[in-house]
Amino acid sequence: MECKGGVLDLTLSGLAVGPKGRLMTVCGSVGGLGLDPRTGKPGKPIPQVGDTDEVWYDPASNSYYFAHTSEGETELSSAKGGAVGIVNAATEEFIRDIPFAGAGVHSVAVNPKNGHIFVPVYAKGIYVVVPAK
Repeated sequence: MECKGGVLDLTLSGLAVGPKGRLMTVCGSVGGLGLDPRTGKPGKPIPQVGDTDEVWYDPASNSYYFAHTSEGETELSSAKGGAVGIVNAATEEFIRDIPFAGAGVHSVAVNPKNGHIFVPVYAKGIYVVVPAK
């Protein structure tokens, strides 16, 4: 599989270690891609989270979080919107996007103790998403 495309025409971006040492990265505009670190064998691409700059793994929810643009241009400063895509780490299947108005969604962090999701949004500040209980 050729990994190319996206914001900076990158081959790979972002890297997180998930359950059982499995690696999750982003393969340009192809999408998220799980890899077996022992064999190098890739899983199925997750196209909903392509053009992502950062991947975060939260062991408490057993989920990967992908910060990506979602509307308009793939350039971070000119995109009309961004999102944090959530992927089930056990199945590597897309769950949903959390949308954000504004450009520059390219980073994400999750507090495993309370599940709060932190997302810096270009020219707006850091948003905190508090999960429903």
